[in-house]
Amino acid sequence: MFRGLVAVTGAMMSPLAVTAQVELRGRLISETGEPIPGATVTIAEIGFSLRSDSLGRFVLAGAASAELRLQFIASGYRHDSASVTLGRRPMERSNVGTRDS
Repeated sequence: MFRGLVAVTGAMMSPLAVTAQVELRGRLISETGEPIPGATVTIAEIGFSLRSDSLGRFVLAGAASAELRLQFIASGYRHDSASVTLGRRPMERSNVGTRDS
């Protein structure tokens, strides 16, 4: 499992966007507070995946009010998931996790 922080901001991704896009910024960290680089973050509904950067950060975008079911996978850690509803205001969510035994 992961311990992480997911922050949602209400900023539009592009002024030319047809629908307002909300940016989701998250960071995956271990139970000791160390970043988890190279973790796979997947939006379950559509199978879109990306990797966290060297500081455990990732960024996604979606339509306001969309509910995203995220899955997190990293070598040496238990798999974890979280559901986030994108909004227009900043939001934080933490997931506490542990290393595989």
